[in-house]
Amino acid sequence: MKDYGYIKTWEELLWLKDMLMSEPQWVFDIEGTSLDFAKDTIIGIGFTWKREQARYLPLQVYKPIVGFRPFWGEKQQDVLKILKLILENDSEKIAHNGKHDFKTIFHNLNITVSNFNLDTILLYSTLFPGKKRYGLGALSELYPDLTGYKEDTEDIELHKLSMDKLVIYNNKDTDLTYRIAEDYSPQLMKNQKLLEYFTTIKMPLMELASEMEYFGYRIDTEHSLKLHLELIESLNKLKQEINETTKSNINILSSDQVGDLLFNKLKLPIGKKTDGGKPSTRKDDLQKLLEKTNNPVLKLIMTYRATAANKTAMVDAFIPKMKRKDNKEKDYVLDKEGYFHGNFKLWFTNTGRLSSGREEGMEDTKSLNLQNIPRDKRFRNQFLPDKGHLMLCADYAQLELRVLADLCKDPTFLKAFREDYDPHSLVGSFMAGVSYEEVLEGYKTESSKIIRNGMTAKDIRNLSKNIGFGWVYLAADGKFAYLFPGKNDQERIKNEKDAKDRYFATFNRIIPFRNEVIRAARKSGFIQTLSGSIVNLPDINNNIESLKNHAERQAVNGIIQGPSSDLTCKSAIDIRKHIIANDIPARVINLVHDAIYISVEEFYVSTLYETMKSLMEASKFGMKVKMKADIKITDRWDGKDITSKFIS
Repeated sequence: MKDYGYIKTWEELLWLKDMLMSEPQWVFDIEGTSLDFAKDTIIGIGFTWKREQARYLPLQVYKPIVGFRPFWGEKQQDVLKILKLILENDSEKIAHNGKHDFKTIFHNLNITVSNFNLDTILLYSTLFPGKKRYGLGALSELYPDLTGYKEDTEDIELHKLSMDKLVIYNNKDTDLTYRIAEDYSPQLMKNQKLLEYFTTIKMPLMELASEMEYFGYRIDTEHSLKLHLELIESLNKLKQEINETTKSNINILSSDQVGDLLFNKLKLPIGKKTDGGKPSTRKDDLQKLLEKTNNPVLKLIMTYRATAANKTAMVDAFIPKMKRKDNKEKDYVLDKEGYFHGNFKLWFTNTGRLSSGREEGMEDTKSLNLQNIPRDKRFRNQFLPDKGHLMLCADYAQLELRVLADLCKDPTFLKAFREDYDPHSLVGSFMAGVSYEEVLEGYKTESSKIIRNGMTAKDIRNLSKNIGFGWVYLAADGKFAYLFPGKNDQERIKNEKDAKDRYFATFNRIIPFRNEVIRAARKSGFIQTLSGSIVNLPDINNNIESLKNHAERQAVNGIIQGPSSDLTCKSAIDIRKHIIANDIPARVINLVHDAIYISVEEFYVSTLYETMKSLMEASKFGMKVKMKADIKITDRWDGKDITSKFIS
């Protein structure tokens, strides 16, 4: 028998306070008007302390025309004082996607949730990675008596529900969260390595992500406006060039018109087709067509599309609509101080890398992906440290290569890192069959001398960077042939094969290591990385060849990229701990792949620089390979390097 209900008298509130203060752990969950913490009005908060027992504490009630009114009237502030005692007490707190709850509670009520011990969305996604949905609506299917309870409210704003329906909705939220914690925590405890990963990386990373979201990223809106105008001019020039070259006047963002131009007028070969039977003009399919044909018009069309997409997603949203010369419909996403507040997803990728943007049920929040900002300095220069601060930009050097070297114990790789060789020049030299010194010297001097097969030193080094891991990750034969010189496809395919053979002959521990990873994955159905994370591989023994091959690539990719991502996250966590412990006016503002970005007051920049380098290069997860962190000091993301002013 479920014991559900809500708190409606002062006596009941005191009973709830005493009961929660005496319980060792309990679940909390807020209900509000938005999943954007800055817009949210908290209408109530629910609690569960035992299975099938829950109470909802209403804080605001909504009346048409009148709007929101305090539920407790003149006693509202007294109720909030009680709530503060509850949320700041020493009991262990549990929530589902708690980073939203406690930043919203802090922003709206000035209450800091203490001793947040378990996030069930992280718990479940850590145990069962790779699923598309981890919201309570999806996880309610685990319990027949709760399945589908959110469906009745999908099209209704919560504050417009009747009190009875809202109470049941919230009671089931907290009860479900409690059940997930109670039922699945023991499963985590059985895997010591996974438990350590969860407690030392996933949960602290959630706190860090919440902090990055709450304080945001300062934007140089004047730079954004200038870039907005530049991109409009670039798009106009590209459109004019396409139209003049093809003697047409098409809408380049129209799939039908682009398809007609490419496949009917220019007679380019048709690759994939849409479900409707038309030639596909999707980005990935056009990229394959470009690799095959190197058609100049197709190259212009893809440049136009990429420029337009980046302008819309990563520039226009930073400019008030009244100042834009076009795209007036794009929402303005900055707060009144000029900060962008993103949403970091900690359970979205198999490799553990952070991603950002909207997720399930977050249609009213900002969708910019901070991990997908183009490398073009013009875009990255929009992002600033806090006022009066400088930015520390720290990037691991060749992190995935170093992890691979440690895992496969390849002596050539390990020696290269131990003796500070440039690994890309080294790998490139073996691929091309020339000396390391010749590639390194040619690259450093930007020599135009042809070294082999029509390639300069820079070409050879870039080949190594671009395709070395593609081969490791089981790329199909001939996939990168288009990057190699040659008179025809056959010659380019041969040149790629020769380079690939030299690569694996030199680094001869890679293939045996890769085979062992796949063999172990076939046996267990998953892999567990050095850092402790797991990647489930349900198709690793599938009879369908394409599905099995994809799972094999996932296994090899995950075993290398997982520790790489987790090492970056762990370093960011350690840096944050150091900042807090030493009361340094600094904060982590972003993580992008293998890089960490810090905003710090100028006075502290030198000492924090040295600490960051030490923490990032320290051994983690038992790895023996030498780590290297490249750090520079700037006034903005990808800005002018001013490190020499502070570090001798």
